[in-house]
Amino acid sequence: MELIQGIDKYHHTADTIVTLGKFDGLHRGHQRLLRKVESLTTQDTYSVMVSFDFHIISLLTYEERMQRLEDHIHYLLWVPFDDVIKSMTAFMFIQEVLVNRLHAKHIVVGSDYRFGEYRSGDVQLLKQYADTYGYTVHIVDKACYQRQEISSSRIKQSLDQGRIQEANAMLGYAFPMHGVVEHGRKLARKLGFPTLNFSVPELKFVPKYGVYYAKVSFFNAIFDGLVNIGMKPTVTEERKLLVEVHVFDEDIEGYDALIGVELVEFIRPEKRFSTIEELKEQISRDTCYIREKYLYNS
Repeated sequence: MELIQGIDKYHHTADTIVTLGKFDGLHRGHQRLLRKVESLTTQDTYSVMVSFDFHIISLLTYEERMQRLEDHIHYLLWVPFDDVIKSMTAFMFIQEVLVNRLHAKHIVVGSDYRFGEYRSGDVQLLKQYADTYGYTVHIVDKACYQRQEISSSRIKQSLDQGRIQEANAMLGYAFPMHGVVEHGRKLARKLGFPTLNFSVPELKFVPKYGVYYAKVSFFNAIFDGLVNIGMKPTVTEERKLLVEVHVFDEDIEGYDALIGVELVEFIRPEKRFSTIEELKEQISRDTCYIREKYLYNS
């Protein structure tokens, strides 16, 4: 897959299968669009995902989206939602972007897709010009979970309330967080629970503060781990948001290395303990709970 930043940077002339949207979560609804695109792609066509960048807090970072799309499409076209795009009429968008620039042969969108100035364009307008410009419009139904449509806002609400398993069911994968391991004061190591800590990337959605069971990817290996997302209220007044990762049965270091976690279960909210000893005892209970539920019988 190749990343192209900006519509004006796309210069290929082959026919394309195009899907468009924010794609900030690549959830199960987005995956339906992607599967349709893949089914329509041939040796003579390119698959193109047009992702509009609204510069808002998103479920996936730029890098996480790239990782999940690898081997699924030919081009990810990253388009800033700037004044040029905002002021383009729906007809101009069809003619100048979809037809003249992208050479769309098939256009794959959800039933509620809107585009153009004042969001005046819709799937009916796309169909209206299909014969004129020689493309086919494919409308993909929404994915649902528990009889309600899946959306990024609904997933964010679940994450915000600590309902991680519900969020993961709508995403179709475990909610990820990635960062670079930072140097710290090694307080957790003194408690007997060494951690690898990283800051949350800009514009990355942060789930409910607290303790989670997670799968940890580090140095091309997967580990089981205990993850705390929050401000470490018991041990510091710094008020810096961190993701702290304790890897079970391992004592590994890797400052400045990339680390990732996939959240599996929300264990408890973050809280301030009266003493360090109380904190240590709670971490032991959290660890035992995870081992008994997930690891002893694996």
